[in-house]
Amino acid sequence: MADATAKNYTDEMVEQMVAAYEDAPTLATVEALAEEFGKPKRSIISKLSSLGVYKAQPRNTTKQGTPVVRKADIVAAIENQLHSNLPSLAKASKADLVEMLDVIQRINQHAANVAENNERLQRRVNKEAVAAS
Repeated sequence: MADATAKNYTDEMVEQMVAAYEDAPTLATVEALAEEFGKPKRSIISKLSSLGVYKAQPRNTTKQGTPVVRKADIVAAIENQLHSNLPSLAKASKADLVEMLDVIQRINQHAANVAENNERLQRRVNKEAVAAS
């Protein structure tokens, strides 16, 4: 019985795809191949993946265009700000961790401003005390 399934890609197309992708394993190469063969980009990626050739590109921005920040990095920043080790903090949602870090940073900035103002005030009081004596 003959093979009744139609092939999406000829052997020549597959060879050309693999060669092109191995030469330049980028999303731009995938897009060029999709354009050349008149196939969707996902189809090209699927074919290259099934052949074990495709390597997923690392994401450095989210779908919203903001930089990717791992929860572990946020937890580490919070622990650094608080000078504490808080292992269960990683169980909080990312949104809560981001908000917590923001609040801690604002509090620390406010504390630094207060300390600076106190130092200025203390210098002025000392200066006035020296002038009065």
